[in-house]
Amino acid sequence: MRTATVQRVVCAIDLRLWAKWGDYDADAANNRYPLLAHLIDTLVVAEHLHDTWLSPSARTRLSRLTGVGESALRPTLARLAGLHDLGKANPIFQGQLAHPTPDFADHMAALADAGYWVPAQDDAKGYAGEALVRRHEAVTGTFLTPESDDGYAQHAEAIALAGHHGHFRIADPTNTETLAYQDFLDETASGPWRDQVNAHQQLVESLTPGWQPLDAAPHSIPILTAFICLADWVASDQDAVAAGSLAAAGGGAGWEDFARVRRAWFADRVAALGTPERPIGNFTSTFGFPPNALQDSLVARPQSGLTIVAAPMGEGKTEAALARWQVATDGRRLYFALPTMATADAMFDRIRSFLTTTSNVGALTHSRASLNSFYAEPARTFRPIPATPDCGEDSDPSGLTPQNWFRGRHRALLSPIAVGTVDQLLSGVLKHKFNFMRLLGAFDATLVLDEVHSYDPYMAELVRRLLEWCGALGIDVILLSATLPSAQVHTYVNAYRHGLELPPVDDIALSNPMHLHQPASTLGAEARTADMAVTALSDTTPAARREITLQHRTVRHGRLANAVVAEVEALLREHPAAKVGVIVNTVNVAQDVADRLRGSVTGLHVLHSRMTGSQRYDATTAALEEFSKTSRATAAVLVATQVAEQSLDVDFDVLVTQLAPAPSLLQRCGRVWRHVTTNPARPAAARPVSTPTVIVVSPLEVAWPGTLPYTVAEMQRTWTHALDKGARGRVLIPDDLAPMVDAAHVTWDTLVATESESDTASPADQAHQHHVIDTEARRLAATRRAIPPPASVTLPSLASFTGDRDHIDEYNETRWTTQASVTVILTSADLAHPARRYLAHPDLLAEDRHRGDATTRQLLGATVPVTGTLAVELGVRSRTPDTGVTTFVHESPLLHSTLAVDLDRCADFELDSHLGLRRARGQ
Repeated sequence: MRTATVQRVVCAIDLRLWAKWGDYDADAANNRYPLLAHLIDTLVVAEHLHDTWLSPSARTRLSRLTGVGESALRPTLARLAGLHDLGKANPIFQGQLAHPTPDFADHMAALADAGYWVPAQDDAKGYAGEALVRRHEAVTGTFLTPESDDGYAQHAEAIALAGHHGHFRIADPTNTETLAYQDFLDETASGPWRDQVNAHQQLVESLTPGWQPLDAAPHSIPILTAFICLADWVASDQDAVAAGSLAAAGGGAGWEDFARVRRAWFADRVAALGTPERPIGNFTSTFGFPPNALQDSLVARPQSGLTIVAAPMGEGKTEAALARWQVATDGRRLYFALPTMATADAMFDRIRSFLTTTSNVGALTHSRASLNSFYAEPARTFRPIPATPDCGEDSDPSGLTPQNWFRGRHRALLSPIAVGTVDQLLSGVLKHKFNFMRLLGAFDATLVLDEVHSYDPYMAELVRRLLEWCGALGIDVILLSATLPSAQVHTYVNAYRHGLELPPVDDIALSNPMHLHQPASTLGAEARTADMAVTALSDTTPAARREITLQHRTVRHGRLANAVVAEVEALLREHPAAKVGVIVNTVNVAQDVADRLRGSVTGLHVLHSRMTGSQRYDATTAALEEFSKTSRATAAVLVATQVAEQSLDVDFDVLVTQLAPAPSLLQRCGRVWRHVTTNPARPAAARPVSTPTVIVVSPLEVAWPGTLPYTVAEMQRTWTHALDKGARGRVLIPDDLAPMVDAAHVTWDTLVATESESDTASPADQAHQHHVIDTEARRLAATRRAIPPPASVTLPSLASFTGDRDHIDEYNETRWTTQASVTVILTSADLAHPARRYLAHPDLLAEDRHRGDATTRQLLGATVPVTGTLAVELGVRSRTPDTGVTTFVHESPLLHSTLAVDLDRCADFELDSHLGLRRARGQ
């Protein structure tokens, strides 16, 4: 491959051209930070990021994707980063003529006196009205486009740089905007402006000898752009610019010396971002128990690719995934993705324990992460991290430590270790500004997606698109589930293979337990010869191998809460020391059941989504302590919604559950006698119930009302095909998992097989048809909102890759809902309120009080997500005076579009300290 030559700088750099304008140094003669200084800063940061932040695997894959030799990758990335703001050398930016102020008048007058072309104010307004002229990144792209090219829409380097403010600014030579843009460029194509552009470019290239032109696959451009953004963000920190202002004071011919000084200064800054450190030792020393067959088998296959683990609940899938990451030698980071915020918080604690002997930078990432006690600990700033290569006696391991830099927008997934909701990851394949930063975080990480059976068709389609990109970029992915339908396994495997440009597979011999591995390719299509491997395991641990006794109760829908309460009270009369779980499908039913039980049951715990952030965090922590593998042998009852079936490591003696689709129902069954072999306080012989028992409460009506959040077809098919209409009296784990899940799975094929031959479809057939239509609607909606598959990306098409939205609500936009939804902040001035600790004081909403992190944290602690008719009602009230519900405006994206509900004035609602937000009694 041709290596570019370095041209001699033929024009002196004009230090009056600025990149940053602000009060960086009180003693400085002016407040302009030279453009060249910022370009060099970004260049040297890119060098450090290549050397220490990118893993060896990432460097190899990025070299292949960009067509740049591995030895040339470092100077090539540094050159691109060093040129990213070249477009600031233009009069519109230098004078801020789009929004002129007196601050820049003297600066522009001096440039005009020196011979620079400066448009008259009226002309400047005309130019400034064109979006491309205003955007210096678009100007950068044009400056770097060879004259022989047909516009930079066909030039990879220009597009990569033109996207570094979150959106790919690509000029269309056919529209009027571009024609005006070209008029502007013609004015700057010669004279001092062009001389300075050439001089800055040549000096940057003199500092990056050995760079190579790109021969990049179009789908690699978002990763390149994200890397440039990361370098720019680190280089643009105010402290960094202030230090650079002093170092640049000499200027002139000493730019090599300046670069040397800045390399030394930024070394500590980049080191403070952290690199992943793995625990030293084998599986037994790390986790405190020997590995089972699944864990041994997974650790023996550490190669990157797509790994799908199907194993029964309690078999240690989490430990298996962590152990596989632990033995990997490619230096990747770790992102563990969970379905909900509560499960993410719980998993975060488990991973902190796993990493106790290390000194890692970590992040918890979801909309209420700042409420976690982790962020109450001292955080690292931009300071070097002590080296602890072996975690020996001289080291100071602390597990995970927060780093404030990763709490900025779009940054959490760039942390060495991160745990969060799957929404944070899936938003990387939605169209919004800076979506490619999520892809960069994924690019150099092992992604572990837990409880993948819980995704609805909309989310499943986003996962499929994500897996296509993971295959194309060589990203390591581990999917975990005990109850994933085989049809979905095929879909996910073929999505990853599509990204690898491999043909689909039609028939995979699946079992449970097993793990499937599709290797990723790092060497190009010609080397993709490794076959997909399915490893079936015949052995399971005693804890995972269980026989669950099923008992069935059928009731009319309106009597559901009464029936559940009666079952719990009867169980406690017969087994007064039992730990009883209750899992229902909606918040309203959970609140109703818990309200009826709390007068007669001690040790009652409640957990669902309609709690404030602080309340839910406390409820989750208390539930995990009461029902964990170290819990005491005391009576307790947990009333919860689906959150208790997803990644929460809880253990019940007996469970009362509302009917749910087979995957969810079986997950609930897996919470019974979960720790019978690992909790010495509660062995099988000491359990108050002689056998693990699940009581399934099912609706009696043919019409099956009240199935939300599930469809009628899912519930009907589970009842008829998985539970044999109530005749099934036991579940053998793991033997029955796959057959029950597949029998109840609703697809187009099952619709065709069950449709009635009569002219009038039966109610079951109609429900089936509605489900299939709804599934397809969700899938198509996800496809429309998602970025295109990597194979479909062209350089011009990147113009629509991000969309124009600055902010998205990750949690809502990665999930399908036809219900209204809103986030509310609950306030009260009543210091004696029973739920005082979970409420915000109204004074915090004052305009001068909502600027600091501490206030934001308090407000987040008082927020509640609300859906359905309650959300509609609160929305209506917010538009009506004197209702106690108002719209609250806050600059934090975490509190975007919230409603403030003053409980002192809005008497129709109450925050119960145990049950969460609900309508006041009598309303």
